[in-house]
Amino acid sequence: MAIAQSRQIELSEIPVLDFGLLDQGPAAQSRLFKAMREACETVGFFYTKNHGVSSADTGSILEQSHRFFALPVAEREALPITRSPFYRGYLAVGQRGANLERAPDLLEAFNLGTDLGPDHPGVKAGKPLHGPNQWPSSLPGFKDKVGAYQAVMHGFAQKVLRAVAGSMDVPWEKLAPAFKEPLAQIRLLHYPPQPPALEHMMGARPHQDTSFITILLQDDAGGQLDVEGTQADEPLRGDADQGEDLGQQMVQRFAAASPAPQMQTLQLNLGVG
Repeated sequence: MAIAQSRQIELSEIPVLDFGLLDQGPAAQSRLFKAMREACETVGFFYTKNHGVSSADTGSILEQSHRFFALPVAEREALPITRSPFYRGYLAVGQRGANLERAPDLLEAFNLGTDLGPDHPGVKAGKPLHGPNQWPSSLPGFKDKVGAYQAVMHGFAQKVLRAVAGSMDVPWEKLAPAFKEPLAQIRLLHYPPQPPALEHMMGARPHQDTSFITILLQDDAGGQLDVEGTQADEPLRGDADQGEDLGQQMVQRFAAASPAPQMQTLQLNLGVG
């Protein structure tokens, strides 16, 4: 399948979906489902409002992110992701995995997930990615505040999943059991200042998430969002994208109608109002 060329779009082209419609009865829900379907089949990403995530929630997690990346380098590097079999920990700027041919990312990250202790059934069974986080010892309250944000975003993710199911005419009751106990990950990111032109390095290389849905919050610094086939320069407040495990039904339903048919990411912009 040919790869479509990216195109620049205007901010006005990005739809705004009202998640408050989910709680206003069947007719209102149908309007949301239709709007999501149209966004998936055309632009490929959209803003959200009335999603239930407050500015206090987003402000708190951004504060914790700033606190972590302000730690001395030695303290951050004492929590390396390479030490965790559960993909939890710190990733330094430019650090790469097994593929040394790709361009390094101009970012640093701290990966956290659903914090599971040794008595959890998934941990006992040795399931992939089931295990504990690595936590910084010098940040009082960090663990609790990150956990609180995870809980809030779990609630919003459930709303997104309900809308995704509705947009595909799939009863939510059929999809919900698969997310009874999701293995959610939170990733704090820091993009350091960079010159306008930088060879052999970029903020984040092209990639596809391996989760079902990703919800991403961005500060006011802005940046370019490039979804295969579409570009937007804007101060994004956040977004969520569909990972590769959403399944063939989503791909078949929306990719066939999309102007960029290879696109398998669904971008949502999380506003803070």
